[in-house]
Amino acid sequence: MDAPPGQRLLGEVMALVRQVIGDEPRWADRVTPSARLDEDLRMDSLEMAALAAGLGKAYGGRVNLAAFLAGLEFDHLVALTVADVAAYVRACGAGEGR
Repeated sequence: MDAPPGQRLLGEVMALVRQVIGDEPRWADRVTPSARLDEDLRMDSLEMAALAAGLGKAYGGRVNLAAFLAGLEFDHLVALTVADVAAYVRACGAGEGR
């Protein structure tokens, strides 16, 4: 049985984050839906740019992570989770019917 679209999209985003931060187990194992990009995964600006590029390549121009991040208040930005990124991608209408 296939995973529901939201779960599949979350899995795709998690895989992309793992790819961006590297496959070293001590980091890759930290990638969970509730993992915060800043605090838990310690993603730097180059990794965020790579994530934005990967999301754009995978889901098209509707997904503009840089613009999304620029519109967040500081508190929301530092608390941003992997699940939040997946929810943003889904809200853009990307990943539907994949």
